[in-house]
Amino acid sequence: AEDLFVDGVIHPDRIDLVARMSADFYCHASGDAVFIVRKPVGHTGIGYDRLPDFVKQSHLLSANNIAQLANCEHMPTEQELKQFVAALEAPLEQKKTFDDYEQAGDYRGMFALAIASFDGNDARAEEYFERTARAALAVDDTTTAWFALMYPRQQKA
Repeated sequence: AEDLFVDGVIHPDRIDLVARMSADFYCHASGDAVFIVRKPVGHTGIGYDRLPDFVKQSHLLSANNIAQLANCEHMPTEQELKQFVAALEAPLEQKKTFDDYEQAGDYRGMFALAIASFDGNDARAEEYFERTARAALAVDDTTTAWFALMYPRQQKA
């Protein structure tokens, strides 16, 4: 039974889980169906109600992604965003497309390419920033996700 535990917690990949949904419906919960939403222990998150509308109305972010952002203590400041962007290196491989970076899980490369292609009016470029945020959230990097979501709005202001 000890092989079920990882760091003192039962690891979901080491057991066969079934979730009851309603009536006679059940769900086999394993593999990619199991995900993590960190509990805001010791701090109070922003909360769903205080999230900006552009986050709540996203067509690309999942409910889990939005919950990750709502669990953050605060949104980064514009100054933090400017510092992050200044430190962000341009993609080294100029022949790579946004999709190439996304497939590789390189959300920093995605962000740099989104910045390079952003002209302030391009809906596709804004989609790139949301996809970048989604990729950052997949590895629990909420700060970079916030930066990616804030960048196009800060540039328009």
